[in-house]
Amino acid sequence: MYRLQALMPIAFDRKYDQYRNDGAGTMHLALMTAIAYAPCSPRMTPKVLRASFDKAFREILPQVEAADTLH
Repeated sequence: MYRLQALMPIAFDRKYDQYRNDGAGTMHLALMTAIAYAPCSPRMTPKVLRASFDKAFREILPQVEAADTLH
């Protein structure tokens, strides 16, 4: 639960608007995966959490997009 409370607000930042469809309530697979994958701890400051999320998203996005081109 902490992971969702800490990382979901980051995923809803303007930086990630193009990867979400707020009207339909959907988000890009890479964005959901970054929420699940990014290192996250109550001991991390908000700045470190954001950096952790950004790094995870940058690593995951090309992999997901490459997999999309295969199908």
